[in-house]
Amino acid sequence: FPAMFAQTFALGILTPILTLYAKEVLHLTSFQYSMFLIAGGAVTVIFLVPMGKMVDRMGIRPFLLIGFTLSAIALLLFTFVKSMSLLYVLVAALGVGYAFIIPSWNALIASAIPPEKRGAVWGFFLTIEGLGMIVGPIVSGKLWDTYGYHAPFIMSGSVLVLLLVLQMFISIPKKGMVP
Repeated sequence: FPAMFAQTFALGILTPILTLYAKEVLHLTSFQYSMFLIAGGAVTVIFLVPMGKMVDRMGIRPFLLIGFTLSAIALLLFTFVKSMSLLYVLVAALGVGYAFIIPSWNALIASAIPPEKRGAVWGFFLTIEGLGMIVGPIVSGKLWDTYGYHAPFIMSGSVLVLLLVLQMFISIPKKGMVP
């Protein structure tokens, strides 16, 4: 349960501050900011289907490992890079990281749900994840105001590093095993 909360908490931290960071720190126009969002989203979408198929064939753990590592590194470096082209590289890396995380994370969650209780348990799991999306933005606003613009990105990346370590201790069924 803590890992489920943390995964969406890390994402929720970024939600309210991305626009602030783009406008106040990077001084991006609305068009440039839209291009950043489109670039990250497009990379994620392009890689989602192939990653989902590979997760089905190869198992969950390698994709969580790569996804959390790529995403954490991108977030931890993001506010320290000033070159626009390097920022696009980090946005793309973050998109690829989440393309690795999303299908493998969903497969991990699905493997933990007994088939006869899918509806209720899935709803419970999504509620826990939803709490991360509620608490994350509150924390990020406070971090931004108290410690500056680096803090929310560092916190988000640090939570992903924590998840990288935690996932090593989460029991994951072997490829081909039915939960």
